[in-house]
Amino acid sequence: MSADEVATTEKRLIGAALQFRTVLDRVEVDPNDFQDNRHRALWVLMSQMRDAGREISPSSVLGGLSQIPKLDRTGIDGPFLHDLITCAPFTASEAEVIARDLANNAALARLGQVGQRALQLSAAGGSAIEYQDMLSAELEAVTSGAQVDVSYIGDDLDSTLDEIENPKPVTPTPWQQLNRVMRGWRGGRLHVIGARPSIGKSLALLQSAIPLAESGGTVLFHSLEMSKSELQQRAIAQLAEVPLGRLEGVNPEDPDSNMTARDWQKVSAIMPRMSEMRIVIDDRSSVSVADIRAKARAVSRRGKLSAIFIDYLQLLQPPRHLFGRNRAEVVGDMSRSLKILAKELDVPVIVAVQLNRGSTQRDDPRPTMADIRESGAVEQDSDIIILLHADNPQATDIDMFLVKQRQGKLGVAELTKQGHYARLIERPWTPHNAA
Repeated sequence: MSADEVATTEKRLIGAALQFRTVLDRVEVDPNDFQDNRHRALWVLMSQMRDAGREISPSSVLGGLSQIPKLDRTGIDGPFLHDLITCAPFTASEAEVIARDLANNAALARLGQVGQRALQLSAAGGSAIEYQDMLSAELEAVTSGAQVDVSYIGDDLDSTLDEIENPKPVTPTPWQQLNRVMRGWRGGRLHVIGARPSIGKSLALLQSAIPLAESGGTVLFHSLEMSKSELQQRAIAQLAEVPLGRLEGVNPEDPDSNMTARDWQKVSAIMPRMSEMRIVIDDRSSVSVADIRAKARAVSRRGKLSAIFIDYLQLLQPPRHLFGRNRAEVVGDMSRSLKILAKELDVPVIVAVQLNRGSTQRDDPRPTMADIRESGAVEQDSDIIILLHADNPQATDIDMFLVKQRQGKLGVAELTKQGHYARLIERPWTPHNAA
């Protein structure tokens, strides 16, 4: 659309507001959508007059021009207002169509600005994935502002009732005690598993990924600490029940560390299952949320994406625009981005977080949400928070506390860590546990 056509659209809308007193109540317009500063200033002035209960007419607007900053009211006078009125439509109802045209013109102008920014970024060099993520957010802001939709709570109730009657599928966790209180992993939600170092959060993530991968989709697993080979060995130990120490390598000083014929039989038996398991492993040590989003979108385009796992949050690479900021702000930005990603792709995002060691100095050493390292924003952004507790890294008794659930109750699962099989199992019942 030419500059003259854009100017005419703005004049017609201002003229309609001057001519018909109901226009300002009928249309919702962002003042920033006006490209002519004079038109923008007049719309703001008339909106303020309407809010104050004052009559809007050419004479009252002329009398109120002193409320507009001097620089913005330059050129606004009686003849200028008369010209606007001559551009007004015949009826007030036409103003709604004009307002939509105005918003569309503004969106097209902003779209051109995003294009110019893309050219500048490409010329400057840097991370293409990070720039793509940044520009995608700007494009989304352009399109979301192009048209304002009003949705009331009573709209589309049938779809909500259908969802109540036929809930979205939930993939159970490997632990029945936990499933009793949270049912399982849900799409669109950010799940956090926190623990101090060496307690078992990485085991919990890998053990949870396997049933999700076998539920008919693909799991994206980002491991910033362990290599792909280490994850494969832990999966084999878990599924084949072969001690991890034997899989990791022979120790000449310990004959029991050698793989036995029975061990090889067990490994061979689970190879077909491993081969069909759709777990995409990204073991790069330097990964950003933008990288995760790009890979997740690529995987989802090829088929169903079941879940995204990240081990662990504090090791993620911060976005370039936050370099030099304090860690709490950086980690908070990343947790918020992961929550948005979960909603956008409608998959569970399950991320490990490191806890402070401060809880070990308290009378009650059990961790709380306040112990999440470097950010309170994780507590705010997450839908589910699970904290693991053990008396020390060598302890086999692990308590899994569900300390936050937006739509449900809290609880605890009592587990036993079988480190040699790289898994957490439910603790066998004993009279001590019952007590």
